[in-house]
Amino acid sequence: MAAAQNLTIGIDLGGTNAQIGVVEGARSLAARIGIKTKAGEGCEAVLDRLAEGIAKVCEQASARLDDIVAVGIAAPGAIDMPNGVVLEAPNLGWHNVPLRDFLVQRIGRPVVVDNDVNAAAWGEFRLGAAQGEADCLGVWLGTGVGGGIILNGRLHHGSLFTAGEFGQQVILPEESHGRRFIEDHCSRTGMSRLIRAWSVEFPDSKIASHNQSRGFITSNESLASAWNAGDALATKIVEHAARLLGVGIANAVTLLAVGCVVIGGGVTESLGQSFVNLVRQSFDAEVFPQANRRCRIVMTTLAEDAGLLGAAMLADNVAQSDSSIPESI
Repeated sequence: MAAAQNLTIGIDLGGTNAQIGVVEGARSLAARIGIKTKAGEGCEAVLDRLAEGIAKVCEQASARLDDIVAVGIAAPGAIDMPNGVVLEAPNLGWHNVPLRDFLVQRIGRPVVVDNDVNAAAWGEFRLGAAQGEADCLGVWLGTGVGGGIILNGRLHHGSLFTAGEFGQQVILPEESHGRRFIEDHCSRTGMSRLIRAWSVEFPDSKIASHNQSRGFITSNESLASAWNAGDALATKIVEHAARLLGVGIANAVTLLAVGCVVIGGGVTESLGQSFVNLVRQSFDAEVFPQANRRCRIVMTTLAEDAGLLGAAMLADNVAQSDSSIPESI
């Protein structure tokens, strides 16, 4: 590519894979690659792979590392954002990892670290489904359930830095089998556990036999396929998840009065607009006051690019402010 201004790198770091992209003007992807995280090999090995991936994606974009003004990382788990520390990331096995400082040592560029769904919500707010809104709640359904809150045009972290843990809301406090949280019912992992728990009621269900015979968590696609085919167990699981997700979103909108909720993640993308419509029905039945039904509930438009682009925009804010903390945060 020709010499470009304002190149940033966005990294969407997951427990299994990481996406790394060079972004021009915090908006246009110039190059991207995917790498295996291999978290089981330890933090140092993951950081070395990230540094190698950064060098590789810069080469693909015909850019030098010195051309990169800053790097943004969307990381799973609880983040001490001002200090760039991953406080707890269960699917990486990390506790109190100073991710920002470790990566700065390897690449010598400014780095900002935030929660993955915070970054995805920021991406949707700036470039995607929530453009033009003053406030936004992002809810992402994948292996777990995460959230990101934007109030008055700024990402809201709270004084303890961990705001937005939407999936950790207690939704069924009297649940006797440990399924108390939204994440226990609305994530891919939670839905798979419910399939196993409820399969005895649906002996003819294809999704139940698939889940049991394969011995792994049901994929988003297999759940969506069974639901679209009218499988009774899949229908119960999806409707149950939509019901509780709608209640959780209604709680959040009743509390925060945001004007837009963006639902994303692999589960949402596979189940599609029909699932979002079910969530909307549940939301409308529970939100207070009824005037808050004006809140838009929409699907992600950036999809798998939301976290990467959001992280790149956070990096751009760092570069603009010449600070380790974006001015917009």
